[in-house]
Amino acid sequence: MDIVEQFVLGKHGDPQACEDAIVVTAEHAAVIDGATDVSGRRYGSATGGWWAMAACRDAVRRLPPDVDPHTAVAAMTAELAARVDTELIAAERPSAAVTVYSRTRREIWQIGDIGFAYRGLPTPVGRPRKLVDQVATSFRAAVLAAEAAGTISMDQVLEVDPGRLAARALTGRLGALRNIIGPYGYAAIDGRQAAPIALITRDPVGPATRQWLPAGPRCRPASVPDPSPPAAASAARSTLAQ
Repeated sequence: MDIVEQFVLGKHGDPQACEDAIVVTAEHAAVIDGATDVSGRRYGSATGGWWAMAACRDAVRRLPPDVDPHTAVAAMTAELAARVDTELIAAERPSAAVTVYSRTRREIWQIGDIGFAYRGLPTPVGRPRKLVDQVATSFRAAVLAAEAAGTISMDQVLEVDPGRLAARALTGRLGALRNIIGPYGYAAIDGRQAAPIALITRDPVGPATRQWLPAGPRCRPASVPDPSPPAAASAARSTLAQ
């Protein structure tokens, strides 16, 4: 697969610090979104999000052509496990969401919430939102609305963002819900246990599908000719072709 177009931009504009990556091999294309590490732990000079992204990136590059999604997830999990302290608690473990296209199997594997889309696919299928994220977002919005309705000016609300500070009581505990079956559980690679089968989305790309598009949370779609996949990450776009 050849890259026709590719763009990645980190939140801070420094390519070396960007926690997102696009990986393209002969048989796989993956988008990796390293999660922002609220614990502040560093791995040398790297953030937890970058550390998790790099482990997943290196694992994807070594995947055999006919690998199944569960073996691929296990490989990424093992790679990250070898790079972090086994005693780290869930809330402090680096993690990443990954979406992979398998050329051999013509499938998209979604571990986490990196979106994808192609003609005829209902939007909610390719762009899921974790229930716990929806709860945190709604709570944060409610706090901001309450503050704005009180004595604090809107400028102060925007500068301090009390909603974000309040929501941290939940977001700082999200690691405990990672790869757990339940209403608030969600999939990610964190080097502990591999994501359960029930939390991995496996979407077959039929022969009639001639194009599919990236749909990352902060990315603009790019056209991708079949049979090659697109790739997208937060603030990333890519076009690939046979």
